[in-house]
Amino acid sequence: MSGSLKLPICKVVVTGNFYLFWESLPVRLFSKSTPMHILIVNNSKIPALKYGGTERVIWWLGKALVKMGHRVSYLVAPGSTCPFADVYEWHPAKPFNSQVPAGVEVLHLSA
Repeated sequence: MSGSLKLPICKVVVTGNFYLFWESLPVRLFSKSTPMHILIVNNSKIPALKYGGTERVIWWLGKALVKMGHRVSYLVAPGSTCPFADVYEWHPAKPFNSQVPAGVEVLHLSA
């Protein structure tokens, strides 16, 4: 099994007051005021209290998205905690698609 991850292409088009997301049919139309369920994925533990580049970026990104009214979940290393979002443990040996929680509408992959 290779270490690469194949995901469908996701395109985003901003038209006036709407975001248009699609990976394949059907197309879903989001108003800028429509809350989305966003999954932020990283292989590190959060929060990063005494270190961290990417870890701090995804922490503050999630916090800002929640403040905007979106639902945020993290798929991160075991032992992670977060008071403002759901946390799911990422296991590299399991298929990626089986680890994405139901209802997620947008994936943010961080490396």
